[in-house]
Amino acid sequence: MDDKATVSGSDESLTSTHEDDCESEELKAVRKAYAQSERKKAYQRAYQKAYRQSEKGKARRRAWAQSEKGKACARSWKRRAYQQAYRQSSKGKAYEQSEKRKAYLKAYEQTEKRKAYLKAYEQTEKRKAYRKAYLKAYEQTEKRKAYRKAYLKAYEQTEKRKAYRKAYNQSERVKAFQKVYQRVYQKSYRQTEKGRAYQKAYRESPQGRAYLKAYRNAYNKVLRVTGDIEQARIAGRQATVFLKESNKANNNEPFRE
Repeated sequence: MDDKATVSGSDESLTSTHEDDCESEELKAVRKAYAQSERKKAYQRAYQKAYRQSEKGKARRRAWAQSEKGKACARSWKRRAYQQAYRQSSKGKAYEQSEKRKAYLKAYEQTEKRKAYLKAYEQTEKRKAYRKAYLKAYEQTEKRKAYRKAYLKAYEQTEKRKAYRKAYNQSERVKAFQKVYQRVYQKSYRQTEKGRAYQKAYRESPQGRAYLKAYRNAYNKVLRVTGDIEQARIAGRQATVFLKESNKANNNEPFRE
């Protein structure tokens, strides 16, 4: 009986501990959600406003203004306001354009302090986001488009570009593409009115009749011997190519059938 009671008591304690952990996690989640809610923010604003207007808040502000830290902060704010007003004045604007100011800025740019600041600033998210937005907007400007057009025009005339195009045009990839493109283009061209008229005129020309005659002779000869249509077609094309090459070699002579 005592053992059973001990086991039962331990189970209850474990269950209670697990429930407390779950409640604590739920409570943390509720507190976190409340801290980020608009209701919490509105409450904080109202509380701070009421505190500033209370006697305690006014006394604390007076004590802060009279402290060394408060006085230094006030001086800093006054200095910033003075500098801003001075830059907007005619005297300040004249100083910004003076040689003395330009020399100071030039010397400041070479200091280690300035270099360290710029190096750290380049790694910030603010700088990266600004640069990304600037480049995106710059790509759409007329200045960028004109520069790119002029650059490409000049680049096309360089020896590097000419050598690249020559090597690219002689590559196997381009040759295969041109072969496929030519086949597709010729097939579509033959279906047009212009293509049909050209084929009709070509077949009736002396050159066309000679090529057709050579093709038919070779085709019929091979077909009678082998009976294979595909081999006959290959023989006819080979006879046509041979006749074309022969006429190219004798291009200064009259056309021969």
